[in-house]
Amino acid sequence: MEMERKNKGKKSMKEGRKDEKQRGVCYLGRIPPRMDPSTLRQMLSQYGEIQRWVEFSDKRVAKRVANMLNGEQIGGKKRSSFYYDLWNIKYLSKFKWDNLTEEIAYKKPLGSKN
Repeated sequence: MEMERKNKGKKSMKEGRKDEKQRGVCYLGRIPPRMDPSTLRQMLSQYGEIQRWVEFSDKRVAKRVANMLNGEQIGGKKRSSFYYDLWNIKYLSKFKWDNLTEEIAYKKPLGSKN
């Protein structure tokens, strides 16, 4: 019984790592004023499942979204403040969300609590 639990734990960890390798991160060069994260997430989630900010579950989807939306009008409701703004989005190949968190942790001073 104990051995089965350990094996299940190892399998789920391996699946998690495999899942992380399939994710793709997009970079937004500019987010329009007054566009909150929930609106951004809602607009981009119609193209694929989003994990964190602009990290898609599938890197192929992230590439396709970046190629399709870059330079295009954001749109939405005509009365919205960012209707005429353009997407400035780029797929970051070989970049994972963990790279960003590692860099932030590296740059944080040793004595800081934040």
